[in-house]
Amino acid sequence: MRHGLPGLSVPDLIRDGVALLALFTTLGVTWDFSYHDGGDRWWVLISVLLSAASLSLPYLQRGGLLGALGASETQLIKWALNVPALISILVVLIDGLINFDDGGGFGGGVVLLSGAVALAMQPRAGEPTGAGSDSWWELAGRVLAIGGLVVAVVTTARWFLFTEGLTDYVAQALAVVLIAITGCLLFGIPLLRAMRHSFAGVVVLIAIGCAVLAAELLATMGDAVSSATGSFQGPFFTATAFFAAAVAVFASRPLMVKVQRERSAVEWVTVARFALGLAAIGCVLRFVVLVLMQSDSGSNWSGSYITTMVLVIAIAGASLASISMLQSDPARTRSLVTLVLSVALVLGVVALGVGGSADNSMRLTWIDLAAALALPGVAVGALTIPTPVREAFGPLYTPPAPTDRGA
Repeated sequence: MRHGLPGLSVPDLIRDGVALLALFTTLGVTWDFSYHDGGDRWWVLISVLLSAASLSLPYLQRGGLLGALGASETQLIKWALNVPALISILVVLIDGLINFDDGGGFGGGVVLLSGAVALAMQPRAGEPTGAGSDSWWELAGRVLAIGGLVVAVVTTARWFLFTEGLTDYVAQALAVVLIAITGCLLFGIPLLRAMRHSFAGVVVLIAIGCAVLAAELLATMGDAVSSATGSFQGPFFTATAFFAAAVAVFASRPLMVKVQRERSAVEWVTVARFALGLAAIGCVLRFVVLVLMQSDSGSNWSGSYITTMVLVIAIAGASLASISMLQSDPARTRSLVTLVLSVALVLGVVALGVGGSADNSMRLTWIDLAAALALPGVAVGALTIPTPVREAFGPLYTPPAPTDRGA
């Protein structure tokens, strides 16, 4: 694919575009537990501008605008420009974890900046990586993934064990714990597969990362999502910054090289089934959370609440039915599965819209976006877009042959 920028690949351009979007979205969403936006903190604003400037260096270097600076020197400058952002992230993370019991935490801006910096610091095409660079990036991804899981477990357990008054709201406390379990499963399972260089794991992991970014973009547009995704105050969501950075690392050039090759139709079907399995898990657990959130009050079963519950469980059913059909004969059932999942995507949009207009217990998170939209969307894409799938299974719809009316 030609893009008029010799020496830079399309995947690198996509990484730069996503990083730039995440960087500037950071300025419009919550940064810390004092509910200041990133743009309200001068050090965050400066960090974002420096990280954004670092993205331009490979282009300037290839255009000969950096004088005698070579690729190695340019890469060092790029890393140096991202140091302030790393310091800002570490400070707010440490402060949020230390003051966790006093309402500590951090906003979605920290999550976005973590992923953006991980993308910005990665080597691009033509930049030196050094011996064993892929091993270092893989180690970084593993440390971030494991660190995120540990933080999720520790913060959730500490909240559950030491928060006063939970005995009066046992069901809602269990719902919070179940949200943490759901998030760990949706991030943890594909992360574990990505660590083993699984193509399906990497594709699904990137899709979940996109759900996090989309949730934060929505958080800048209205209250329906901002109360949940715009603030990562509380258990589990504290770990999302680690997960976002891990997703960016596993999408890096040194690690993507290990899974980038021509994939067969069977492998793309595996991607679809894996994504649908996670979507079903997310929707079923979300349904249980919705039940638990109202069990203590017992009197707030509004029409929008019940409608969302029905839609969520319908999406889970569609995902499970699609998995079963793909397992039996994907060539024969692909068209029907695509139709079923297209309906499920419409139901997902409706569920998110209805849920976002309901009370605070229904506020949307990246978990909802991933389970209801991103993961079924990945499955539809895997069954319709790749050339090997279309060549192996043919078109989705074959019109009937014309009949001779005169015969």
